[in-house]
Amino acid sequence: MGYPYNGLIPAAVLLDNPGVTKEEFAELLNNCRTSSIGGVRKNAPWGSYGSRCEDKNLHRGLYGLAGILGLVDKSNAPEYLIIVPYKENGEWKQKYEVDIPKRVWGDLVEEIVKSFPPCKVGDMYRPDYGCGGRIEEVIEEDVYFPPDEERDTAEEILVPDDTTTLPYELNQEPVFIQRVKIKETWTQSTTKKFSSLSDLVAQFPQFDPEKMFDFSQKEGKLRTSVIFDSNIFWMQKDGKYYLDKASFDKMPACFCFGAGYTDLILTAEAIRHRAWKLLTYKGGGHIPAFLKRFPDSNQRYAQAIWDSHTSLHAKAKSMSYLDLIRFRLFSKSFLGKESGQD
Repeated sequence: MGYPYNGLIPAAVLLDNPGVTKEEFAELLNNCRTSSIGGVRKNAPWGSYGSRCEDKNLHRGLYGLAGILGLVDKSNAPEYLIIVPYKENGEWKQKYEVDIPKRVWGDLVEEIVKSFPPCKVGDMYRPDYGCGGRIEEVIEEDVYFPPDEERDTAEEILVPDDTTTLPYELNQEPVFIQRVKIKETWTQSTTKKFSSLSDLVAQFPQFDPEKMFDFSQKEGKLRTSVIFDSNIFWMQKDGKYYLDKASFDKMPACFCFGAGYTDLILTAEAIRHRAWKLLTYKGGGHIPAFLKRFPDSNQRYAQAIWDSHTSLHAKAKSMSYLDLIRFRLFSKSFLGKESGQD
């Protein structure tokens, strides 16, 4: 039982490196290697992986870490920042691109629009298709009251300054049919590229990760996968990060409807031995050979099986801590006699 998962890498890093700073955490993630597509042959070295299919979320520095920690982007900047991970001499680094939007105004055109409430001069009109624009003049207007049988249909009317549409049966109001003049407008973007974080921040200080994200947040969920982000929690104290002990209380022994404890341990051991082969597509097929090659990992894995199942049994039986200790001691003694051990 148990399987190493790419989605458990951040949790495994915190498990084996409690008290890391955010910079250390990001660097530890950056040093990991994964591959979600394409397996590795059985006799390949343990450090083998499919370099064309790596999880780049681990290699976006503090920006990627903020996403994994679930921190909110506070910048509210009109510009859009893109982190571009790339490899140089086998090491992951980051480049940065900033898309700078600019509103462009086009021609003045006439349109017939249906709306509720009616459009007025100055409204931004956004149709389902086309570029839309600003209402400059309402030339004429008519009001249409749909009969009851039409109100029951799914025909839609457009709401100004929004792309939301409302069916008649949910909107018992008249339809305004207007002939208007619209100043067409759309957005064009230019892109600026930066080879270093310092160059980026010098020109766009709002994209300093310390300003974009609240790294003082005390706790949260690790977000790397829709499968694994439900029961893995982190905590931060004095700028140092830990795996929250509450995570263990919610873990099954192995993967079921969330990450299991034995899965976490196998992932941590794969990272510790840089056995990236286990973190490739169908990497679980290499587990028996891995445990044979690394006896210390086999011992830790066996202990994880024992700890998880005895703990879950104690929880199911509502045991006290003292009862659990007795149960574990008795069970180990019994198993030792059954196997012929003293």
